[in-house]
Order: sequence, then structure tokens, then C-alpha cells
Amino acid sequence: MAELTFVEAKREEVTSKAFGQANVGKDTVYWIQSSLSSETPTATIQSFTSRGASEKKKVILPILPMILAPIYRSLQTKGLLLAYTDYAGKSYVTQINDSQTKVKKTVVLDTLILPTMAVLTQRNYVVGGIGNDDFASLVFIDENLSKQTKIDLPVKKKGEITSLFFDQKQFFAISSHFDATSYIHTLSLSGVVRSSTQLKGSGGNGIALGNRGFAISYRVGREAFIERFDGNMKSLWVKKLHDIAGVARKGTIHDMQDGIAWVGANNGKLTIYRLDDNGNVMHTSIDKSSDYGAPPSGNYLSMVLGRDIHIRGQASKSGGPVDGMFDSIYFIDDEK
Repeated sequence: MAELTFVEAKREEVTSKAFGQANVGKDTVYWIQSSLSSETPTATIQSFTSRGASEKKKVILPILPMILAPIYRSLQTKGLLLAYTDYAGKSYVTQINDSQTKVKKTVVLDTLILPTMAVLTQRNYVVGGIGNDDFASLVFIDENLSKQTKIDLPVKKKGEITSLFFDQKQFFAISSHFDATSYIHTLSLSGVVRSSTQLKGSGGNGIALGNRGFAISYRVGREAFIERFDGNMKSLWVKKLHDIAGVARKGTIHDMQDGIAWVGANNGKLTIYRLDDNGNVMHTSIDKSSDYGAPPSGNYLSMVLGRDIHIRGQASKSGGPVDGMFDSIYFIDDEK
């Protein structure tokens, strides 16, 4: 069994213009905020590990972000890539050095008007989002940011990339479209599209499960589901999580080694599901005691350490920042 514990809340001043989060490796999560300090665009980067929060590091950016890509996933433990859009509507990627103190390089994304996801594979950075044609779009970029290659996805309709993930042999991108459809695209690590398959719902979000295939969460109307696939794209099971009510947030999926966890929000409250590999819900945790709402800035920041799930967010008890202040909140869903 698991038990959700409200650990702490710290009052902080809201100075940020944009928020983002980065998952690097299997045991470090970064919270990234951009702000104007003395008219200088700055990114504040803070890591969270099993040892708690690190010191905040500040990096001066060449451009002030209006929107940061919300999630960056990597199997690498060094460096970060920020993908963002400025106030003039141009999109960029900025490479940060390993010590997270200086910008190494910044380039314009020629074919994206809004980056929404970024990932580092074994060969390339991959940035997904909305293209200049308003279609869901992918760009492969080499590690030196010197070459950009737009990937021609076969689904030609308005939408965006909502998830990127990969295993050791292939790469997956999920596109969600304005007509409430989603597709999973399977690509080689060099960017060759091998297949595109329509999912049962919209707003897809996925994660690779090592040699156990992968899992995707999505919604159908006002219902939220998780579906697990094997490595050959065969559906193994579909499980309904809940009816969507009130303020809901797109969930983050975690690999628990022998199962799956979903961390998100429904009806304005932090909600966690733990499922086994056969789709049975082993435990559900809902925050009913802290009186905090779902983070107004987006997803909860979450990470798995052993059998425990650490969850952080920025919220207030009234549902949003008040007088330029918010609370940084911290939960642990630990297995007893």
C-alpha cells in the first residue's frame, strides 16, 4: 500500500514569466523559471533529488521566454536544453553548460512556431511542437545545434506534439490534433518514420517501459485512460482512471519497474494511481487534506525514487497566486 503525505509548503514571491520542468536521468528533476531581473532575461534552475532541493542557479539568457517547453526528458545526466518562444513569436533552443551557469549556444527553430516538448536521444535532440503550417511538427537537431532536420509526419492536420519518448532502438512521438484525435508515430533514432497509428483518445502522453513496451495516457471525452502496449505496438490492456471533473491536469506517467504510476490532478486535487503491469489499480492517492488546488502553471513536478513518488508543485489555497505570492508545496507518496 502507499500513503500520500503532505510534507511542507513554503511561501515564495512570484517573479517568473514562464515555467518549465526537466527530467534528467532517473533520479533528478529540475524546476526552471524565467524572469526579468534588472531588464536582463534570466533562467533560474533548481534541481530536486532524493536529498532534497539544491541551490538555485541562474543563467542569463539571450532572449526572454514567453513560453517554455514544459518537459525535457533525457537519459543523459549532464546539461540542459531549453526550448521556448519569445514575445515576438520566434522559437529557440538554448543549450546550457554542464554546471548550469552559462549559455553554450542558442539557435532559432526555423520550422516551429511553438515548441512543446524536447528530448535527447542517443544521437540527436528532438524538439516537437506546432509547426509554421499549424501542423504537429518534429525537428531533429544535432548535439552541437548546427543542423536542423524537419521530420515529415504523415498526419497532415492542425495539432501539436504532446509527448516524446524512446527506448534503445526506436523513438516515439505522440501528436494531438484539434479534431480530438491523437496518433503515435514510431521513428528510427535517425528520424525515419516507420509507422503512424491512431490512438483511442486525445491528448496522449507516453513513457517507455524498458523491455516491457510502453504506456500511454489519454482522454476520451470526459474520461481519462491508460493503455499499455508491447514493443510491437500491440495493445495489451486499457484501464479507465476516472471521469474528468473540475480543474484537471494532464498526468505524468512513471515506470515503477513492475508497474506504472500516473501523477496528475483531477477536480482540482493532486491525484496518483499505481497500477501493476496487468492494468490492475493497486492504489489511488488523492490529496484531501492540504487544501491546495492544482498548480496553475501546469503539471506537477514528480519523480520516482525506489518505490516512493516525490511530487512538487506551485499553487495557492485560493487556486492561484495572491499579491505576487504562491506556495511551493511538496508531497511524498510512499509505499508502506
